Amino acid sequence: MSSKVLILLSAALCLCLGLAPLQQTLEKIPATDFTRETEVDAAGLKQFKAFEAKCPNCEGQKEATCLGCEGRELPNCSECKGTKRAPCRMCAGKGALPDPLLQVVCMYCRGSSWYDCALCAGQGFFTETSAEGGSVDKPCGGCKKVGRYVCTVCEGGRLLDTQRIRKKPLMEATAAELREAREKLTAFEKELAVFEPLERAAKTSKALEALVAKPSKLVPQLADMLLLLEEVQKGLSRAGANYTNFGERQNFQFLTFRDRSVHLVRHNLRVIELCLERAEFNENVAKTKK
Repeated sequence: MSSKVLILLSAALCLCLGLAPLQQTLEKIPATDFTRETEVDAAGLKQFKAFEAKCPNCEGQKEATCLGCEGRELPNCSECKGTKRAPCRMCAGKGALPDPLLQVVCMYCRGSSWYDCALCAGQGFFTETSAEGGSVDKPCGGCKKVGRYVCTVCEGGRLLDTQRIRKKPLMEATAAELREAREKLTAFEKELAVFEPLERAAKTSKALEALVAKPSKLVPQLADMLLLLEEVQKGLSRAGANYTNFGERQNFQFLTFRDRSVHLVRHNLRVIELCLERAEFNENVAKTKK
């Protein structure tokens, strides 16, 4: 058989192969209706009470069952190195919940410090399905057998700082500053929430980059999000471009990053609301004393 025929047969086989069908569905965006207790001080000003909350998941132990490989054998799990114990995702391994006014567990890695490969779903290998119905496990070329990518949004630290205004935490901003930030973020959240992938991934990337350009000056993690998304999509393209559900997987990643970014923005908006309520109260107190 000639080499030309072999090449054609090989190409045809690649087109017949497909990755296992996507079993994932988009996660529901978590609610951001948290509150923070306040108290009025001796000067009649409203202040946030000190925040102390032991993690209900690990009960202050800082470690919990590894969710990266729970229910499956994954000896090379990046999160726990095969021990089945890893830093608790709910508290980012701190033993206590973060003050939501200042920090939030990273929504891009879900507190794990890793983001799963879009091709192998964190396993380091993937299953090819042939036209005959057989299957075979192959090392993942997308993540180079690691299974995951270090979350560059939180830089592996598992926590994200909330928005700052002129380098100040939101709780130190004036009511006018908070109202301005609320207006800008609210408009952006509405646009982001309805963002949909375009006909080509390259166009989608450019559109998303343009959408977050200005808001990323308010919420810098949005720029970091684009870098992680690009790395994940490059890995998928590197080893999965010949497979039948390649486009579906690309779009799933765009939508996942969209929803996690919506969560980030909504968290910041909730912090702004709580801080604005306090700032307006205190400014009214100040006016009555003049």
